[in-house]
Amino acid sequence: NRIHFNLVLFRLRLRLMHIPGIIISVSEKL
Repeated sequence: NRIHFNLVLFRLRLRLMHIPGIIISVSEKL
């Protein structure tokens, strides 16, 4: 069960790392 929790945290961290790149790409398009 703890391994699953670590996997969720890892995915959340990856998503948080992707957000700035998405914002930059969107702002460049605008």
